[in-house]
Amino acid sequence: MSVRRRRRRPFGITLLALGFLGVGILGWLRFGQALAQWNLLVELDAWPGPLYLAVGGAVWGSLGILVALALAAGSRSGPLLAQGAVLFFLLTYWVDRLISVWIGNPFANWPILLVLSLAAAGLTFWLVTRPANRDFFLGHP
Repeated sequence: MSVRRRRRRPFGITLLALGFLGVGILGWLRFGQALAQWNLLVELDAWPGPLYLAVGGAVWGSLGILVALALAAGSRSGPLLAQGAVLFFLLTYWVDRLISVWIGNPFANWPILLVLSLAAAGLTFWLVTRPANRDFFLGHP
C-alpha cells in the first residue's frame, strides 16, 4: 500500500496566489460598486459607464479568483493561467487608463506604473517557471 505524500506549496506560489486573490476581490468590489452607484454614474454621465465598470469588475474578479485557486491547488494549468491572466490584467489596465481618463493626463506617473507592470509580469513568469515551483505543478492533476 503506497501512501502518496502531498507536496508542499512553495512560498512564492502562495504569495502569487494571494496576489491574484487580491486582484479578484478588487474586481468584485468594482463590480459591486458599479451596481450600487449605477444611478449616480449615469447621472454624472461617467465615461465609459456603469455597464463597462460592472462587466470589467466581474471579469477581473472571476479570473483573479480562478487563477488563485488553480495556483493554490497546484493545478497543472495554474502556471499557464497565471501567465495569461497577468498579461490580460496588464493589457486591460492600460486600456482602462487610456479610455477612462479623459479629463486630466492619463500619462501622469506612467514611468513608475510601467515599471510596476513589468515587475508584476516578470515576477509572475519567473515564479511559475522556476524549476522547484514547476515541479509542484507537475505533481498534481
